[in-house]
Parts: sequence; structure tokens; C-alpha cells
Amino acid sequence: MCSSILLAASCGIRRGGMLPYLKKDMLVFWRDRNELLVVLLVPIVLSVILGYALSSWIEAGPSDRSASIALVIEDNEEEAFAEFRNVIMGFDREDSWRANVLEDAEVYRVIEGLRMTFASDEVKEWVEVAETTGNQAVTMLQEKEVTAILTIPRGFTLQALERAWLQEGNGGTIMISALEHSLKLDLVTGVVDRYMREANVGMGLRYVLQDMPGQHQLEEGMKLQPKGGMELLDSVKPITSFQYFSLSMGMIFTVLISATIAFHASGEKRERVIERIRLSGNNPFYYLGGKFAASFMIAFLQLTSVLTACHFALGLFYGRSVAFWGGLAIIVIVFSFMVAGLAVFFTSVMFRMKNIDAANALFNLLLIIIGVIGGGFVPLYVLPEWLRSIGEWTPNGHALTMALQWIQYEDGGQLASKLLLLMVYAILLAALSAWIYPRRGRAV
Repeated sequence: MCSSILLAASCGIRRGGMLPYLKKDMLVFWRDRNELLVVLLVPIVLSVILGYALSSWIEAGPSDRSASIALVIEDNEEEAFAEFRNVIMGFDREDSWRANVLEDAEVYRVIEGLRMTFASDEVKEWVEVAETTGNQAVTMLQEKEVTAILTIPRGFTLQALERAWLQEGNGGTIMISALEHSLKLDLVTGVVDRYMREANVGMGLRYVLQDMPGQHQLEEGMKLQPKGGMELLDSVKPITSFQYFSLSMGMIFTVLISATIAFHASGEKRERVIERIRLSGNNPFYYLGGKFAASFMIAFLQLTSVLTACHFALGLFYGRSVAFWGGLAIIVIVFSFMVAGLAVFFTSVMFRMKNIDAANALFNLLLIIIGVIGGGFVPLYVLPEWLRSIGEWTPNGHALTMALQWIQYEDGGQLASKLLLLMVYAILLAALSAWIYPRRGRAV
């Protein structure tokens, strides 16, 4: 069957480019119904079983998943407000302007608001805070008593006020120090980042409105001042066991598609597909391009089908916004590109290796390893910290972490940076596969 498909592709190739190869790979995958059922049904079944069986690992209390920080406050808000008041009073402006600025600035006590955020019931369940001195904080970090040090340096409040109301300087900077990157650190930075961005938005709106008539009447209705992190907490959603395992199982089985595509290429290698393509007068890279396009389409359809089925069966993401679904769709698309890059890389390696069975075994072993350390088979939270740090740099581990953070925070800026790294993985794998792909003569 494979040989006849290849011969047909060779006959129509001159006009079709890589389209015949794309069609051929899609047909080969579609005709293997047993394999199709495995990649579609098994992750769904495993998501249900593991979601029930290991719910305590994902949805239990914070325990080992809690982050702990040492909070070092070197700034003095009262002194900063007193100094800012002197600066404002020195301006040659009308008394009403000075009074409005001082009144508005008093509302935004960022340090106190940050304390309230960490002290709220929802956040303190996941983040433990110990307010201490700088030296003691360093000792606690070195002894791994805390995940990170959150430092508010001297001058922070005054710099923030001058930037917000006078448009002077670059604003205040909060420093977060840690010995290593981890999911716990991401939790801390996520809370701080979202709180600071909401505070910045509130300050910015007050600055814009400060000279407008009826400002105070408008602000009374808008309620712009921060609520000690309560607005933030509405956006931080817990991960359920079904959400975790639906994503992890769906992604790891999608990654396994890359090895399946390479396995199909092993049969085509025996049929001397490279030589046939050259005899047809076509560019052999069309074959590789067809593999990439087919792998992308298969990966996208597989992961989309699994997540859609799990969503309706288990109620994964009911009540989420259109923006959330758009972000999730982008994650699936970029992840599918990464799987396609991995598939063509394995295919090129397959044509370079003499022993096809050894190549297939190597691919599957590699995928099992990155699947385990990337959180595909066991929750990331139960892995040792050092192994978790490595797993977050694997393509599937990075994608899983990114998806989980999107579910929790829906932070577009953070999503964009992580998507960029995943695209870099895809591009590097595709470029490397093109570099080692046989160009002249026969494949090994």
C-alpha cells in the first residue's frame, strides 16, 4: 500500500509540489484505524481515570506546592508621602489641583496594598509571607526556607508617585530574588505582577482624570482604588485534576505522533523514497515539507479533539471568556508546530541511521523521558525541584506549564513570551532536520 501511494505521488509530483506528500501522509495515518483510536481515546480515558484517582495530588491543599517568600520592606511610605506632599506644594498651581493630587495619591498606598494582597485568605493559602530584614532574608533563601525574596527598596514609593502624577522618572521597581526558577517562583511573580499592573492602571486613570470636570463624581462610580488584591484573586483560578491530566495526556500523546510519523518514514526509507523523488525530477525537500504540514495538521486535530471531548465530558473550561479560548487555541497551534518540527527532525534522523529499529527505539525512549520530566505522565508538582526545573525546559513541559499558567492567570504578556520560546523550539527543530536531511545520493 505504501509503495503504491509513493508511486502515485511520484507521477503527479511535478505539478503538485509537496501536496501529494501531504495527502499521502494524511491517508496513511487515517487508514491505520487502530493507531487513530489509540491517540484519540487513550488520552481521554486516562484523563478521566487519573483525574479521579490522583485528584488529591492536584487539588489538595497547598502543602508542598505552596510558595514562601521573605518580604523585605526598606521603604517608608509615610516619609515618602510627606516628601511627595512637599514636592506638590512647591508647584505653582491652583490650590484645587494640589489638593486633588494629594488626595488621589493618598489612596494608592502600594506597599500596604501588597501586604493586604498576601494577607488575603485566597493568596495566603498558596503563598506564605515572612516580613523580615535583608540579611535574615538572604539567610532564609540560602537555607531554602523561602522560595524567593521580595524586596521593596528605599525610594520606591516616592519614585512611583512622581512617575504616576508628575510623569517624572522611571517609576519604582520591586526586586524578586531566587536561587532557581520554579513553578513556585512563577506563582509569586504572577501575584506581584498582576497586582502591580492593576495598581498602575488605577493610577494612570486618576492621572488622566485629575483635570477633568466632575472627576470625583466619576471616580465615585468607577471605584478605581485597589481592593487589596481582591480583583487579582478573581483572575487567579485553581487548577483541577481533570484540567491538568486532560492537558498533560493530550500533549504527551500529541508529541508521540512525531515518533509515529518517523516510523511511517522508516517504511518509505525501505522503499527508497528519496531516490524515487529524484528520479521524478522533484525537489526532495517537498517530501520533508509534506511531513511537516501533515504532522502539524494531525497534531492539531488530535489535541483539539482530545481537549474538546474532555471539556464536554468533564466540564473543563465552562464559563471562560472568548479571550481565554483564543489564547488556548493559540497554544494548541504553536504546540502543533513544535510537534511538526520534532516529527521532521525524527524523519531526517531516520534517513541518516542505518538501523531503523534502533532509531524507533531511540525516539520512543527520548519521548518517554521528556514525557516524564515534563509532567506528561506524573504531575509536575510531585517531581523533585531540580527535575522540575529541567522538565520546564523540555518542549512539552514548557507547553504544559504555559497552558496551566494561562488557565490560572490569563496573562497575555506572559503567554506571548512563552509562545515565542515554543516557536523557537519548532524553528530550530525544523532547521536542524533540513540540515541533516539527505541532499544527494542515497539515504543510509
